Amino acid sequence: MSKNRKADRHKNRTHESEALRQRLRTLAQADITPGVVAALPLVNRKTRDACAKSLVKFAATYCVGEGGFLEVAPPPSMSGILDEMQTAIGDASTPYHIRVARGHGKTSYMKCAVAWALAYGIRRYIVAVSADASKASAIIADLQVFFSSAPKFCEDFPEISVPLVCIGGIPLRAKTQTCRGANTNVRMSAKEMRLPTIADEDGNPYPASGAILASVGVAGNARGLVRGSLRPDLVLFDDLQNDVLAKSEERVMEAAQTIRKGFMGLAGHRKKIAAIMTSTPIEPDDLSEVFAADKAWKTTTYKMVTAWPACFRGVNGKPDLWQEYADIYQRELVEGRKPHVAGNKFYKAHREEMDAGAAVLNPDNYDRRTEVSGIQHAMNILYRDGFDAFMGEYQMEPPRAAFAFEITAKMILSRVRRGTRPNEIPPNTVFTVAATDINPGYAITTAVVAFDVQLTAQVVAYHATPVKISDRLNDTAFGSQVYAALAAHGREIKALGVHIDLWGIDAGGKQFPTVTRFAPSAEAEIGIKAVAMLGRAGQNWNPNVRSRIRAERNGTILCADAQHRRWIAWNADEHKERAQRAWATETGAPGGLSLFDGGVNHYKFAAQIANEKIKAKNRIRSKDGREAYAYEWRTRNPHDYGDCMAMSYALASSEGLTPDGMGAVEVPAAQGFEIL
Repeated sequence: MSKNRKADRHKNRTHESEALRQRLRTLAQADITPGVVAALPLVNRKTRDACAKSLVKFAATYCVGEGGFLEVAPPPSMSGILDEMQTAIGDASTPYHIRVARGHGKTSYMKCAVAWALAYGIRRYIVAVSADASKASAIIADLQVFFSSAPKFCEDFPEISVPLVCIGGIPLRAKTQTCRGANTNVRMSAKEMRLPTIADEDGNPYPASGAILASVGVAGNARGLVRGSLRPDLVLFDDLQNDVLAKSEERVMEAAQTIRKGFMGLAGHRKKIAAIMTSTPIEPDDLSEVFAADKAWKTTTYKMVTAWPACFRGVNGKPDLWQEYADIYQRELVEGRKPHVAGNKFYKAHREEMDAGAAVLNPDNYDRRTEVSGIQHAMNILYRDGFDAFMGEYQMEPPRAAFAFEITAKMILSRVRRGTRPNEIPPNTVFTVAATDINPGYAITTAVVAFDVQLTAQVVAYHATPVKISDRLNDTAFGSQVYAALAAHGREIKALGVHIDLWGIDAGGKQFPTVTRFAPSAEAEIGIKAVAMLGRAGQNWNPNVRSRIRAERNGTILCADAQHRRWIAWNADEHKERAQRAWATETGAPGGLSLFDGGVNHYKFAAQIANEKIKAKNRIRSKDGREAYAYEWRTRNPHDYGDCMAMSYALASSEGLTPDGMGAVEVPAAQGFEIL
């Protein structure tokens, strides 16, 4: 169809819709008589009656286009969702939990179900529950628009549309609106909509007469929703959780209790309430997962990818063409070109093989401007969001974190090695480091850690020097004060009497020029060989950074620039996790970590380390196309000693130490190490 014909058809529909609304306003003024409603032509009486038996047909007939909830009619692959909603609405014996991949229209389908249940009087009092009050109110607002402006619906359900069109969206008009002298009792607000109370010419109420739709947030009060003798007979839970709720075990349990003890009891003691819940999981053990495991609910799952491509990740011994596609896409993105151009060229050339064996929930769900198929659209999301995120929100299989521990101060304090003394290096030590975290506003903090050949470690000393250097100083004054404070702190470390093979100093932020200037002179001025260190978050870690002068080694890279400044770049997230895992390893075991004894109270040290905990760790694809990890941390200040421990492990890793023994460097004693 040409663009002009499409435009003409759109104009005609708009004109017809406006003409219908004007005709309704003309026919019905302050008083709406049953005759006026009956006089309106029902051009599709058979269609109206047929749609009463099928929610799928109702959605396709009345809910598509202007005033509706859908852009296109539900495809056959999605009709199962509407069929289940229809069953749940008609049968209160079993609540239904429908899990649908993100972005597949579950809220729109829920609105279709509400309109169907109300229009045919299948349910008289529906309560819509959403994540918060504003989202719940949006459902009512959309239903008000639908009932008064969807052209086909207005023609076939005049007993609903006529009074609402006459009100014109102004609630005050409803107070004076009558039918045969009796008030129609229309109510419209953000929290509740009551449909017109109207009877036909014989005095028989229409099916939807006086039906109610109420809305409330999941945290709202489920009580007080009784209207006279009318109690809710259907409750809809629409996508109740957000990221904050999903990640909080306490909030998940509170919401589950509210649903079970509050909303599910709205029908009273004598009968069950019909219920539908739609959800998409976000985290393991979130609200969606809790109700999926609840045997009292019938749960069905609609995954985005219903069958993976045969060539994906080299399945069945075939080459991974999708990985080649992802590499092309990422390369084009990094180089500033439109990635879909080259990506689509490759996909079209290999589409038959790339699509083989694959199937998706909705094949028509893709962007026609940049994509070729629904399968390609699904794989684009996979490579954009990362495998873990995709498996959770699109496949309903949220992966559990690779770590199964939570560091605590109590755990750290239990790792004191009895009988050891501060500032004494344990036997079998091959490498001793000092790691210094700089916070110019309040302190310079250092931990001294001794490692053996299997990365078994012991903290032999730690020390903090109070400082107060304003970051508002100009660069010269700021650098001068940081340099002097580092020199003073270094002399205090030297005074501990511990032999230190390498001193790593935090060079992040404004102190980078100062630290890279101070480190090369530290051995001559203080007697400790030093190196500057720059941490990078895991998702931004680049092992092929241009400034490297040595290949990556265990998440560290030796770098330099044109000004002859040298530093160690290190994957901060990876080494933070490694240091925290070490506390969870038995004392003395390979990779384990312990504290010196000497009767010292280590609580402040332990508390700082425990102030930073891993909240989430997800596989992602980095900007240059590599698989990486994106970490989320739950942080409380201060956590300086935790940073020092992570830096210590980065220094040890840079020298080739791993829990499995020597890696890149094979050296039996400290004096043989490749000290930078």
